Amino acid sequence: MQDEIDSKIAATKNSNGESTSAENDTDKSDPQHILLFYKFHPLSKEEELVELYRVALEKLCRGLQLQGRILVGCNEHQSEGINGTLSGDEEATKAFVRALGGNDDDDDKPVDTSTAYREFVFQFWKDCQEFYKAAKCDPLVMDPSDFKWSTCQESQLFPDLNVKIVTELIGTGGVLAPISLDEVHQGYLTPAEWHERIKELEKDEKAKEETVLIDCRNTKEWQIGHFPGAPDPSTTTFNQFPTWVQQNSQNLANKKVLMYCTGGIRCEKASAFIRNQIPSVQEVRHLKGGIHKYLDEFGSKEECQWKGKNFVFDKRGAHGAAGSSKDEEVVGRCLYCSAPYDVFQPGCVCTVCREPTLVCDSCRPTLREYHCHVHAHLRSCYFTDLTPFSQSELESQLKQLTELKSEIAVGKKFKQRRKTLSRQCEKVAERLREIEQNGESSVEKDAAPTKCRNCGESECSGACWGFHGLKRKRVLEAASSESGSKSQQQASTSDTIDHEDTTSGNERRQKRKAQDKQSAID
Repeated sequence: MQDEIDSKIAATKNSNGESTSAENDTDKSDPQHILLFYKFHPLSKEEELVELYRVALEKLCRGLQLQGRILVGCNEHQSEGINGTLSGDEEATKAFVRALGGNDDDDDKPVDTSTAYREFVFQFWKDCQEFYKAAKCDPLVMDPSDFKWSTCQESQLFPDLNVKIVTELIGTGGVLAPISLDEVHQGYLTPAEWHERIKELEKDEKAKEETVLIDCRNTKEWQIGHFPGAPDPSTTTFNQFPTWVQQNSQNLANKKVLMYCTGGIRCEKASAFIRNQIPSVQEVRHLKGGIHKYLDEFGSKEECQWKGKNFVFDKRGAHGAAGSSKDEEVVGRCLYCSAPYDVFQPGCVCTVCREPTLVCDSCRPTLREYHCHVHAHLRSCYFTDLTPFSQSELESQLKQLTELKSEIAVGKKFKQRRKTLSRQCEKVAERLREIEQNGESSVEKDAAPTKCRNCGESECSGACWGFHGLKRKRVLEAASSESGSKSQQQASTSDTIDHEDTTSGNERRQKRKAQDKQSAID
């Protein structure tokens, strides 16, 4: 097994591209090795038992000094497993892969005997045996080929390590949780087979008419790179995918469906869902190993069908494939001027929903806050920081917000939008009262934005890794705890709290929900 791991490392060094982040480190001496992996496997319905496995994984990662994210699935259907992405030095990542390969009695050397990581691998095996015995489940064993490897020169791709138990490896609000493990691992196309099918769609009009190509990722991922012919999925989270299938069921009926995602995990249950929901579909096939494996095999070749960059959920932001002119192709476009641009800058998040937004170097200095394509219609009336605006400007904003709210006054599907607009109306109204009380002197035209939209802290440049880390969550939890303590102290003298405190509480709860949605890894 060790020889196979070494060969994977060598292949990675030859084929994978570098980071496209705007903040690449200058130190080129110690490249980071990145592992992307998942495995559907029935662990246990009991969270207390699954906690044993979670702790074993965390101990292993800490011993190997790995950072990143691992989700461990636990639900009544036993339909999950593990899903993660980790980074560390070469020997550490090799040791992790060997540890997940299981304890082979014929090979008791998980890594080179000189490495300091050997003891952590053996301890992991010991801890796992205790879990498997208590949970009465088969061992979760992964092959080296199950891992996607890449390298980059960033010194730290993740701020820390987070290993946690979730009900779904890829959140769908429970919709896809009942899909059994017997229904996944079906309909694979190897990168070579996928390559031929995509070429066929380009040349054969009949094949193109009979086939629906689906990008199972989200809009922000699609914006900077995709296979030709794959339309924008028009989703911001994967839990919107089941609804998308239902809305497009007629277009999928009697068609051949080809699907792809970053590393393959989203397609596993998504393909099974389509087969279940639309029995008339002719076939449902998906790219095994996802875009990552495809770029490993074809990224450096001129015939590569992939366009642009592959979005990843770590500090790199995206990566291409070395050795190909196609790596330089820019698919993304600035949302404001439409110039070619494909870097999601850390501070460029929508002021309404905090979705990463493409804003080029020329447009960025001209804007105080940013709006994603979904909220582009709010560019003139929705701002988080209201201190730079005069009374007349705020009155204009309030008028626009009120008109927009009246347009969606009825309908359950507009409920959340109405809440968003109502909160902003109240915030603008409160700011108008402050100006009436203190005069226009309180308007700070040249004031810098007061808080980072990623973490919520003042004086932050925005390069705090946003949803890729835990800083935001910790800042919000600290603020919530402080707010709670103040509320308890004030309870003896007052039975009410002002509107600003109430709004902050609601926003914190929504921010935590958004953090949970973005924690899913592909």
